[in-house]
Amino acid sequence: MAEDFNKLRMLSRKLVATDFQKDWLFRLEVEGEPAELDLYVKDIAYNPLEVTTDEENYGGVTMSWPTGRVPVKITATMRDNTDRRISAFICEWCEKAVHADGTVGLPYGPDGYVRKVRVYEQREDGSEVLAGEWEMYATTPGETSRSRENGAYKEFPVAFVQFSTATSPIQFL
Repeated sequence: MAEDFNKLRMLSRKLVATDFQKDWLFRLEVEGEPAELDLYVKDIAYNPLEVTTDEENYGGVTMSWPTGRVPVKITATMRDNTDRRISAFICEWCEKAVHADGTVGLPYGPDGYVRKVRVYEQREDGSEVLAGEWEMYATTPGETSRSRENGAYKEFPVAFVQFSTATSPIQFL
């Protein structure tokens, strides 16, 4: 079967003219954060929606039934300042959830561990759009990686988890 050259040419023009979103145009905002926290965020990864399922087999056929939603998890690679203000902020936040004596803190209130976390998609014109907002808390201040070989900045992973799937609407912007 011969390919239609005009169709391929039109597809090529459409692809060249398409304004794809750039992956580095994002901003992470955490309620109560140090003002410059976003400067230290190297990258983030998250899945705004995951449906849990139960599977049932009926002979040779499997049916998959939706049963709920999985809490959103955000993982970020952070850099730190020389005074360690970013890692200190994350560690203090984690310690509000589970105290050194093993007790668990309250999620809300003045000493609560739940904070609003927002991800914004930024545009090249300087505007931004809210991509997702969740009530979350930090769960992992991360394993610090250091190397004398590459001369890069100190980095550590951070994980945040959604407090309740009932508290935040799904965003698909």
